[in-house]
Amino acid sequence: MIVAFIFILCFVVGVPIAFILGATGLTHIITIDPSILATVPQKLFTTLYSFNLLAIPLFMLAGDLMALSGDVSRICDFARCLLGHIKGGLCHALILVGSFMGLSIGSASASASLLGSILYPELEKDGYEDTFAASLIASTAVIGPIIPPGIYYVIFGVAASVSIQDLFLSGIIPGIVITLSLSAIVAFIGRNKDWPVSPKSTMGDLKKVAKESVFALMTPLVILIFIMMGICTPTEAAAVLCVLVYAVGTFIYKKITFKEVFPLLMKSATVSGTVLMIAAMGGIMGFGLAMDQIPSKIAGFLISLTSNRYAVLFLINLLLLIVGCLLDGLPALLILVPVLMPVVKRFGIDSVHFGFLMCYNLTIGLLTPPVGAVLYITAGATGVSANRLAKSIWPWVGVLIALLFLFTYVPDLVILLPRILD
Repeated sequence: MIVAFIFILCFVVGVPIAFILGATGLTHIITIDPSILATVPQKLFTTLYSFNLLAIPLFMLAGDLMALSGDVSRICDFARCLLGHIKGGLCHALILVGSFMGLSIGSASASASLLGSILYPELEKDGYEDTFAASLIASTAVIGPIIPPGIYYVIFGVAASVSIQDLFLSGIIPGIVITLSLSAIVAFIGRNKDWPVSPKSTMGDLKKVAKESVFALMTPLVILIFIMMGICTPTEAAAVLCVLVYAVGTFIYKKITFKEVFPLLMKSATVSGTVLMIAAMGGIMGFGLAMDQIPSKIAGFLISLTSNRYAVLFLINLLLLIVGCLLDGLPALLILVPVLMPVVKRFGIDSVHFGFLMCYNLTIGLLTPPVGAVLYITAGATGVSANRLAKSIWPWVGVLIALLFLFTYVPDLVILLPRILD
């Protein structure tokens, strides 16, 4: 009770999440056995002593460099040239751009900010309703963490000791399914709408735009293939991507200067420092939960309710959807992975399948108030008030939740590629 009280009190007061996790974890350890406190510094070190965690700042830096070099704008031009002539073509182009940004950036917040600033003015100019355009941008942004390399996969893989390469592979088919589903919804909504249609691009125009955007389109795909083939680890791939984007942006596009790179390096260091602080404190909390056998008790409680693993997955999905409304994805992962992984193993659920479901579920939470980071970032980038956007986002959230249960009960959509390429 004391531990729960401290957690809730710190959360309500507005204490930073890293300190909430640390204070709660230390209090829990003291209530179990104060002598265990001597092992806390070692636990802090071992939590962060992971080569895989280097992938987080490197992928962040690669995404920032692609935006700085103009690669995101080139992808936008290619998508508009390819799809602008069909009804709702600009919306379909937006979804396609969001998917490619997932390959290069892997962050829903960054995708929402870039899509909002680059494509929202174009959607508004073409007469699309503001709340429709903004909610589509927010919904498209969540594709970012699902299509590899998603940062949530790295955090889950490190916390649960699951192959990050397999987690990356698990997101490819679902990412394509989500992309196609959002496009299908746009086509359905637009069948009776008077949406503008651009003239069809000539083959010459298409070739020109494709030539200009070939690096932006192909490099993330090549890096992903390298990871799939085992040529390099995700961390090594992130480093290679940074070097490639920097070299091309500096010497070919001539868009990047060292003066502009330094702030990006500082940003990546600051953000990754925040992530690592939360991870370290989450390790303390997970250590306390394990010492108190909380995961085993939760597993026993679920077994007393049902022995059906599909029913257990349903209950876990509901729990994660609620948690996603209240907590950001990163702390939620660090808090719940130590709790839920023993349950998953007890019921014989594939760890990669569950890892994808957990990452995707918490990504949906980025759209839902009151926490919904992507919701507020999109509101800021588009100028649509958060209250109006929150009301219009729910049909899109419903589609994403329906897909969540599709991926839950048709696991081959998730684990087929990891099994084939293992």
